[in-house]
Amino acid sequence: MAGQPSRMVADDRPLWMLSKDEIFDRAFPVPETGTRQPQPEPAPGTSGGLAGPPLTQVPDGSVPVAAGPPPARLPSVVSPDQASPAAPLAPSAAAPLATPSQVSAPAVPSSPSVTEGVASPSSPTGSTSGAVTAGAKPGAARFSGRLRLEEKNRDEDYPAQGLHLPNDNHVQRLTLQYQLDPKSLVSLEGRHLQRKRNEVVNEDYLTFNLLHTHSRQAAFVFKDVFSRIRYPDSPVKDYDHNLATVVWNKKEGKWERLYSAGVENRKFPRFASADFNQVNYEYENTYFIPNGTLFGSVNWSGRSYSESPYLDYLQRGFGFDFNRAFAGNKSEITLNETYDSRLFGNESVNLFRTSYWDNFFSYKYDLPVSPTFNWTFEGIWQKRKYASDFGRGYGQVNLTTTVKIVEDKTSRGKVAHQYVHNDENTEGKAHKNHTLSGSWEKKFTDTFKVKVGDAIHQRWSVIGDVMDFRETDLTLQANKKLPANVEVTLVGQSLDRVYRNLYYADYKYWRAGLIGAYVRPKKFDVQVERYSRAFSHKNGNNLVTDWIEETQPSMAVKVSITLSKDLRLKLNYLQEETYYKGFDTVAQELLWDFNRPLHLREVNGSLDYDF
Repeated sequence: MAGQPSRMVADDRPLWMLSKDEIFDRAFPVPETGTRQPQPEPAPGTSGGLAGPPLTQVPDGSVPVAAGPPPARLPSVVSPDQASPAAPLAPSAAAPLATPSQVSAPAVPSSPSVTEGVASPSSPTGSTSGAVTAGAKPGAARFSGRLRLEEKNRDEDYPAQGLHLPNDNHVQRLTLQYQLDPKSLVSLEGRHLQRKRNEVVNEDYLTFNLLHTHSRQAAFVFKDVFSRIRYPDSPVKDYDHNLATVVWNKKEGKWERLYSAGVENRKFPRFASADFNQVNYEYENTYFIPNGTLFGSVNWSGRSYSESPYLDYLQRGFGFDFNRAFAGNKSEITLNETYDSRLFGNESVNLFRTSYWDNFFSYKYDLPVSPTFNWTFEGIWQKRKYASDFGRGYGQVNLTTTVKIVEDKTSRGKVAHQYVHNDENTEGKAHKNHTLSGSWEKKFTDTFKVKVGDAIHQRWSVIGDVMDFRETDLTLQANKKLPANVEVTLVGQSLDRVYRNLYYADYKYWRAGLIGAYVRPKKFDVQVERYSRAFSHKNGNNLVTDWIEETQPSMAVKVSITLSKDLRLKLNYLQEETYYKGFDTVAQELLWDFNRPLHLREVNGSLDYDF
């Protein structure tokens, strides 16, 4: 959800206690994987099939931030150089910034469109994306690095349309770290990516990090990310992008403050109308209270287009986060409030360029009633309003109640109810949802355990019954550990969705699979997955049809080999028969397109060398 904080557990160990892999992962971490809904709005200026990009459209066909639709309501999968600035870490109230690893550099976005309209994570234990560490163990090597080679190949075949879409990626990455002195660390990463789907794209990224530990209470970070994107077949889309950011992090008693400022620019050599410059400021403050924290942030950014000043805009936001644990009943409460607004000097409703404000509030209350019984209450309220474009506005209420039961050391269960009201201003898209789910897990022996789950989902349209459906989802998983480090898992699933109206197709499937894994510690591990799915669907497009059945097999293989202490190889293979999934603008969700069966094949591998 927009404004929802991202939480990661901080690793406070000094550098000399970490392995080389952990040092690399801390300096260049992989971000959390989230979910993002595709945008239902069409790209502005794309109607009519006119040749060439319109003035308010980026040459690659995507929508620039100033002219584009609002951001997705769920966090996206973000690359390390696209993540939001990280919130400061939260050591105990009495502890100083004991190690430089407690200070994080901001993860610098290569394009703010990823976090458009979303306030920075309001969490005193925020993500440490992009963090680098200083203070290595005396006598350790001052120079180290990693060379990574990656190859990815994805082929999509659509037999009904006679269409073949390749998606090849070739990646080379080199990371270097140098310890200038006990208080300063420099890191440099170069990455080259060549990808091809409809055309070839060459991407080069250069990331520079400098961390200086001023004292046990303060640290300074400078980070610069430069990217160079080239389209050999369409040079009008070429552009260069740079973002430089400085951060000052200081702790004073129970207070910890972070100041951040950045300058960003993007240049199109052959399309100057899309050139822009941007200035970013952010202030974050954490106050450590007994058994909890108070966190607040304020951010401001301004973007100006040198050749297209009517696209200029200002972005402002603030966030507040409260977390506290209570020793009496061992409960814990978390509250989050974020507000964000964007103001355009020149609005254009037909190009989705209108000013808006967005408010997001969430809470979570965890209440252990007894050693075997636990209540959790969670809620989200969100509202976005466009003063000049009422139909694009929306709101959402999401309430979840969960009960966790622990019978003994071998048995546990969970029951949950979720209510979601998507209150779209365009009422034809508004709907309400109730989901009741439960699961039970039993460990029969030290080597055998079983887990079963069931979920019932009911949806009602606010107007009419086009989106109304009832869905049941039953799952089974049995795991057995065998001698010689072999593990086998049996997986089963039955899903059935029936709509009240004929507009959408009913469908159901049975899915069974077997997963086998073998591990040779520190040397070799392999996992093989084999599934078969019996898929059936009927009706749709306001037509009545019989059940159409199809068997869809799939297979996946994952291999990891440690060739030496400094050399590792990873290989992944996936082959699957399924259907294409597209975003439905009415139901606001991804749905299978049964007219587009898809044969998918994906191969990727990586080779890492540490020195």
